Order: sequence, then structure tokens, then C-alpha cells
Amino acid sequence: MLTPDTIRSHFDSRDIKYMQSPDGDRFSAGWTSGRHRFGTEIILIDDGEFVVFRTKDLRTVAPDHPGRARLLERLNELTFKYRVVKFVIDPSDGELMFTCEQWFREGMVSADGFGQRYHGFIRAIETGLDVALECLDEADPARKAC
Repeated sequence: MLTPDTIRSHFDSRDIKYMQSPDGDRFSAGWTSGRHRFGTEIILIDDGEFVVFRTKDLRTVAPDHPGRARLLERLNELTFKYRVVKFVIDPSDGELMFTCEQWFREGMVSADGFGQRYHGFIRAIETGLDVALECLDEADPARKAC
């Protein structure tokens, strides 16, 4: 089981800025890494036995973007490679989103145990963003010049 106290402990010990929802079941944290800035959200379900890690506000990819088909192909490859992390574009609004859903039924999870999973998700996001930007920039020469 993963508790809000465990998440707070991990974030506080590493000076990670975060916000916690009033009900205590959601955490949001910003992240800057290399050329990427993104938000993450952690959602505790069933008293922390099931946890959703997801990105927030990465980017929107329009249905007619010239790189969208290639990006979807590459995101599918990443999802197959990582298995536990899903790399998707929300069909309803075009939001580029990465999610990871995990059960935490093996007893109480330590702050370090949570940190290993969370930072593994961060590394997967970085890989996914590298791929996404490469696909989208290749299809949009004006953006590549930026």
C-alpha cells in the first residue's frame, strides 16, 4: 500500500515541489529535465492499493498534424517496449499523455520504494518526449528551426 505520507516523505526529502489535493489522494509535481518541462500527477485509489502515475499538459497534437501518424506508430513501439507505461494521444482532445498504473498490494511501500517507481516513470517520460519531439519536429520544418 502507498500512503500520502510516503509520497510527501519522498518529495520533501528531495526538495521536490508538489501540491496535494484537499482529500489527500492526488499529488501534482512539476519536473524539469534536460530540454523537457512537464507535470506529473499521482492518484491513489482504494486507499493506495492501486496507483496511477500520469503526465499533465505535455502537448496537444492536432488530428491533422503531419507528424501525428508517425508519432502514434512510435508511441505504440514505446508502449510495447516498456509494457507498464502507456504512451498515448487522447482521441477526444489530442493531449499527448503517458500513464503508468500499478498495484501496491505487497504491504507498505517505503519512500525509497515509491521513489524508484516514480523516477522510473520520469525516465520513461523523458524517452517518450524525446521521441514525440523528434516525430513532430521532423514533420514540421518551421518548428525544427526553433
